[in-house]
Amino acid sequence: MRIQKFFIISVLLLLFTSIFSFEEVYASTHELEALDIHVFIEEDGSANITEKRVATLSEGTENFIVIGNLGKSTITDFSVYEDGKMYDFVEDWDVNWSKEQKTFKNGVIEEKEHYELVWGIGEYGKHEYELSYTVTDFIKQLEDSQMMFWQFVNNDTNIPPQRVTITVETDKPLTEENEKIWAFGFEGDIHFKDGKIVAKSNKPLHKNDFVTILTEFPTGNFGTNDIIDQTFEEIKEQAFEGSDYTNDKISRSPVKIILVFSFIITVLFIIAKVLNRIIDQRFLQKYKGKHVNEVPYHGDFYMAYGALILFQLSNLNQLLTAFILKWINEERIQVVYTSKKSFLRNKKIVGFQFIQNKMNDLTNSEAELFNLFLHDTQDGILRRKNFKDWSKRNKKLISKWESDLIDKSLTMYEEEGFLTREEAEAHGESYKKNHIKPKMKEFEDHVHLFKNYLGNYSSLNEPELVNVKLLDELMIWAAMLGLTKEAYKEFKALYPKYEQESVYYSYRSISVALRYANRINHAVSSRNSGAGGSASFGGGGGSFGGGSGGGTR
Repeated sequence: MRIQKFFIISVLLLLFTSIFSFEEVYASTHELEALDIHVFIEEDGSANITEKRVATLSEGTENFIVIGNLGKSTITDFSVYEDGKMYDFVEDWDVNWSKEQKTFKNGVIEEKEHYELVWGIGEYGKHEYELSYTVTDFIKQLEDSQMMFWQFVNNDTNIPPQRVTITVETDKPLTEENEKIWAFGFEGDIHFKDGKIVAKSNKPLHKNDFVTILTEFPTGNFGTNDIIDQTFEEIKEQAFEGSDYTNDKISRSPVKIILVFSFIITVLFIIAKVLNRIIDQRFLQKYKGKHVNEVPYHGDFYMAYGALILFQLSNLNQLLTAFILKWINEERIQVVYTSKKSFLRNKKIVGFQFIQNKMNDLTNSEAELFNLFLHDTQDGILRRKNFKDWSKRNKKLISKWESDLIDKSLTMYEEEGFLTREEAEAHGESYKKNHIKPKMKEFEDHVHLFKNYLGNYSSLNEPELVNVKLLDELMIWAAMLGLTKEAYKEFKALYPKYEQESVYYSYRSISVALRYANRINHAVSSRNSGAGGSASFGGGGGSFGGGSGGGTR
C-alpha cells in the first residue's frame, strides 16, 4: 500500500513538473512560424493582398507592419480575422493601450512617410491571423513597360518569419513568355507555376533579410495612375546593384568604398581559397596515388547521373557534352560548316547535323533528348547563330528532362541497394529524400579513383598498347566528369597520332561540343534573364512598399 501511494505521488509530481516546464518553454517562445502572402492584381493596377500568419507570441501588446515608399499608392480596407472572427477596426489607434484594450482590434497609423498596420496580440500563445488590405496603384507605369516592384517583408523586424511564401496572380496567366521575374533579399527561389508567380524561402529569415519581388509586365496590362519617367532597364539596373544577378555590384560606389570593399573581399577570398584547399587536400588525400581503370558504371553512362549529382561530381553542362560526343562517335550527328558572306570575306559557321534515321535504336532518356534536338531544328541542322534562340525555347523541356533523368537514375540505384528514398514535404511540396548506403559511398570512391586514372592516363599506360576506339569511349566518361580537355591532352601525350586516327574526335569537335553544351546549360540555369530561379541575397534597391522594422511591440 505504501509503495502504491509513493508511486502515485511520484507520477503526480512528474506530471506537475512536466506541465510547469512545458508552460515555461511555451511562454518563452516568440516567433513568426509561417508567413503566406497572396497577391491578386486587379485590372486597375491595384492589388488585394492577403497575409496568413502563424505565430507563437509571448511578449508585447500588438503586432505591426511598416509599409512605406509608396509613391502614389495608398493602403485601404485593412481587416484582420482570427478563428473566423473579424477584428473591430479602430479609427484612432493608441499604441499605449493595454493588451486587453487591443484584443480583437486593429487599426492603421498614418505617419508622414509610411503606414503602420496594427492589430492586438490578445492572449499569449499560438495565433493564426488572416490579414487583408488593398494597395492602390500597386502597378507602376514605366516608359516602355509596367512593373510590380514591392518589398513584402522588411528587414530589421524583431520577429522575422521562419518560412515565407508569396503567390502573385491576375485574371490572366502569368508566364515566362510574357513576364520577367526576380527576387531579392533572402535565401530561396522564385518561379512561374500554374500561371502564377511563386516565391519561397528555403531557410528561416534573419534580422537583416527582406523579401522583394520585381516583375516586368507588358505595357497595357493594367490601368494605373502612378507613372514613372524611367525605362524598365533603368529600374532593373538599380535593383541589380549589390545583387548576385550581375558581377557589377559596386560600379557606382565611390572610389574609397570600392577600394575598402575590394580589399575586404580579396582577404576573404584568399582565406576561403586556403580553407577550401586544405579541406580538398584532406578529402582527396586518401585517393592520392591511387586509381582504377574501370568506368564507374557499365550500363548506359547517363544512368549514373543521379548518383554523380548527389556527390556534385557532374552537372548538366558535362552531361550534355557527353551526349554530344557519344552521338558524334556513333555518327548520329555530324559537325557541319556553312558559309556566311561578310563585307571582307566569307565566314564559316559551325553547326550540328542531326541524322533522323540514326535515332531508331535509341531508348529512354537518350531518345527523348535526341528527339528534342531533331524536331526543333531546321532540316535537322542546329547552327551556332540559332543556338541561343533554341536554348531559350527549350529550356523548360531540358530542365524537366534532366529532373526526370535524375529521378530514374536514383530509383535504379535504390533498387540495386545503393540508397533508400523516402517521401518528404517542404513548403507544401513533396519530394524524395535520399539516404545513402555504404555501396553508394563505394561508388563515390570509385569515381574519384577513376578521375585519377583519366588525369594520369599517359603515365599509367603504354603507347604500344593504345586502343583508339577505347580512348574514344573513355572520352565520353571524361566529358561526364568534366575532364574532357585534360583527357584529350593525356591521350595526345600518350599517343600523338590520336587526333589523326580518331575517326570522330578532333580538338575542334570537342571544343564545339563543350561550347554548345555550355550554352544550353546557361539558358536552363540563367537567373538574370527574368525566367526565375534562386533569389539574390542582396540588391533590390528602389523598391516600393516595405521599409524597415515591424513585428511586435
